[in-house]
Amino acid sequence: MSKRALVVDACTPTPDQDAGSLKIFNFMKVFQSLGYHVTFAPDNMAFLDGYTEDLQRRGVQCLYWPYVRSLEQHLRQFGTNYDVILSCRPDVTEKYIESFRFYCPTAQVLYDTADLHYLRERRQAEIEGKPALLKAAEKRKAQELKLAVATDCTIVVSELERLI
Repeated sequence: MSKRALVVDACTPTPDQDAGSLKIFNFMKVFQSLGYHVTFAPDNMAFLDGYTEDLQRRGVQCLYWPYVRSLEQHLRQFGTNYDVILSCRPDVTEKYIESFRFYCPTAQVLYDTADLHYLRERRQAEIEGKPALLKAAEKRKAQELKLAVATDCTIVVSELERLI
């Protein structure tokens, strides 16, 4: 029986359009090279012409509406099959972390921050001199640090982010 990986992101990656998508696309390729059967689930459950089909041609099982009504439904039915879950971005990871732990109790949960959002948001608040943005950045920091603790591994993109 092969190992199974679930990759969850906000939407289907468009690797020819942005670096974040290329990174997620490459994570899926790495999982496959390590012998994992990979399933991809976009939070929006949308089929994206060309991109979803490309993942399928590469052997990635893609979940999307109307065949899968929600990720929660899929996890209820198949969650125990997963060995590893890669969840991307703080809002997506926060939305599903409890379901990952409940329906996939033996899976290792990896959290890809994409980047530490609060750093970017804090810099924006400082540049614009807006206290409300600074408050929102601090709230984001608490969210991101909570997710780092709640998951088994956190993936960051820089040495600075690793040190935080």
